[in-house]
Amino acid sequence: MIKRILLALGGTPFSNVAVRRGIELAQAHGASLVAVTILDTRYWQTDPGSWMSAGQAARLIETQPWIAAQQRVEKVVNEFERACSAARVAFEIHRPKEQPFEVLSDSWRYCDLVVFGLRGLFDYNLVPEPESIIADLIRNGVRPILAVSNEYRPIRKVLIAYSGSMESAKAMKQFVQMRLGKGGFAALAGRCGFILSVT
Repeated sequence: MIKRILLALGGTPFSNVAVRRGIELAQAHGASLVAVTILDTRYWQTDPGSWMSAGQAARLIETQPWIAAQQRVEKVVNEFERACSAARVAFEIHRPKEQPFEVLSDSWRYCDLVVFGLRGLFDYNLVPEPESIIADLIRNGVRPILAVSNEYRPIRKVLIAYSGSMESAKAMKQFVQMRLGKGGFAALAGRCGFILSVT
């Protein structure tokens, strides 16, 4: 059963797809949406020398990408509010100025599913060391995560990474029980193994 869906909004094309997918799921399950903006302002305030070259730091100061990042986040938040209101989906928004992933982890405790951009953190320089942040989220229990692409398209197949562990088995079972797709794909789990058709 899905009652609360958590969205990570970074103001990237992935965010737009996450909003659309989240609203669809919320409507299908009678759920509400919780959005957390993902833009770590400390990322731009730290000593650049600690994580980039002098040339990169100079380009950073010259281009000031944090201004564009803040504008993108604000735009996607406005679109999120309009879309939820039009779809009559209940929602709330958290806009942390610092440590957005701690806020995301705390919010996850009260949600059933997280919708996240597949490569937004990597492609748009929202936070330092995105690969470690993703790993930290998973270690902290932030799952299940539905990772969306930067273009909206119908879900036809789902790839499940299965290691043979009890945790993997639980994740697979939980995914099937959630019925995220339109089709009755729960019955296919025994036949398909790791790839479940959801159309």
